[in-house]
Amino acid sequence: MDHIFRIEKVGKGVLVIDPSAYLHAGTQNFTKTYYQKKNILILPAGEEQVTTNSKKFNILSYEFSTPVVYALGKTNLILTPAYICLKT
Repeated sequence: MDHIFRIEKVGKGVLVIDPSAYLHAGTQNFTKTYYQKKNILILPAGEEQVTTNSKKFNILSYEFSTPVVYALGKTNLILTPAYICLKT
C-alpha cells in the first residue's frame, strides 16, 4: 500500500514523497524428527524414530518506508528510510 505525493516548486526543483507499508507472507514448511522411548510395562523396549511435518501460512515481516526524491534539473537526490519488523 503506498501513495505518491508530489510537491512542485520546492526551491527550483520538485519533491516527491512516497510513504508505503508492505506485509510479506508465505508458507513455511517444518519437519521435526525425534526419538521416543518405548516401554513395555516398566521395562524399556527401545526407541522409535518419530517424524512430524507441518505446513503453516504465516506473516513473515512488515515493512514501512518513506522514499523521498528531490529532483533539480537532471540531478536526483534520493533518500529511502525504512523500518522492517521480522516475525519469528
